[in-house]
Amino acid sequence: MRCKSTPDWCLRAEARFSNAESLLTYDNSNDGGVVGLIHEFTGRRVVIAGACQTPGPICAQRLAKARARVVALDQNAAGLSDVVAGSSARIESLMLGADVPAALRRIGQSWAKTPLHGVLNLLPLAHPREIDAQITRLTALTRAFAQGLEAGEGALVTLATHPTDPFDLRAAAMGPALGAAHQALAKVLALRGVQINLVIAPQDDPERGLAAALSLLCREAKDLTGQIIHIAAK
Repeated sequence: MRCKSTPDWCLRAEARFSNAESLLTYDNSNDGGVVGLIHEFTGRRVVIAGACQTPGPICAQRLAKARARVVALDQNAAGLSDVVAGSSARIESLMLGADVPAALRRIGQSWAKTPLHGVLNLLPLAHPREIDAQITRLTALTRAFAQGLEAGEGALVTLATHPTDPFDLRAAAMGPALGAAHQALAKVLALRGVQINLVIAPQDDPERGLAAALSLLCREAKDLTGQIIHIAAK
């Protein structure tokens, strides 16, 4: 299922989840269904794959401030140190190494059925030649955490950012491929009670995409799966 326009709940999320102050002080008494991050994520486990990419570091710190337990995954050791800095009590980092699918298999075997409430998968669409690698990583990520997401009644959301050049047609072609992959996985994961969705946002405005992605990890979005949400450039 494809969302041709941004849903109302997503627009409300953009307004509420757009900066650290609103995330931490938001009163959900008049929210129209969208709740604040503290209410949503306190004590919940969230994995951020590609955590060193924008907006991964910001997302990790916000979730940590919202009292979530964050696991940051990436291949960049120095970048992971920066992600964890100042919030080591709530953010754990795991290095993936050169062979990402193999590393995810090991992590998945170790994680097993430990309850997991959300996986945020960050990836740029700036490298269209890597589409096969991106699909392989998405499959490996899903396999690694499917049991944990089932145990935690969680969701997986991919936030893909695309270049602003309208003539970058190779990057534009990756969106439909990723969408088809997510919709195929949605059918499989539905049998486990796990949701998977895709948000595609402008590379120069990742904040709005992050707001939509976080809202899809919230309990209000539990019945949404196989969605492809395009965040239009302002």
